[in-house]
Amino acid sequence: MPFHRMLLLAGFAMRGLCSMLLLAGTATGLDNGLGARPPMGWNSWNLAGCAINETFFRQTVDALAAQGFAQSGYQYINLDDCWMAKERDANGKLQPDLVRFPSGMANLSAYVHAKGLKIGIYEASGGGTCCGFPGTDGLTHSDDDVDLFNERDIAFST
Repeated sequence: MPFHRMLLLAGFAMRGLCSMLLLAGTATGLDNGLGARPPMGWNSWNLAGCAINETFFRQTVDALAAQGFAQSGYQYINLDDCWMAKERDANGKLQPDLVRFPSGMANLSAYVHAKGLKIGIYEASGGGTCCGFPGTDGLTHSDDDVDLFNERDIAFST
């Protein structure tokens, strides 16, 4: 390839690179603190799977709070699958497994918040969770479940 042709191609490449850098430098966003870091937290599934219960969950909340995880940005403690009963109540609402979580979700949520953390909870969008607990079943129960999570001050849903 002739030298002048290589110079011409190099010039085009440099012009393209400079254009990309200029465009990248003009990107803007709101300076409101949102999205400064991803949602960070702990998820019960990684350690306990379906062996989760209220005592274990509260002990984990206590440990995370005592170790200062919230100050490092780890604000969510997420309760994954197996927290609920196998059936919805007579009104079609999710209910906790009262053997595993005898004080219920409202008390557990208040406990987490009192420790300076936020509680997250798992629910499947299909007919059931991976472990066979009730899901939202598409749109059938989605409003009910969102309302329940809001009533319980659940900050994060997966």
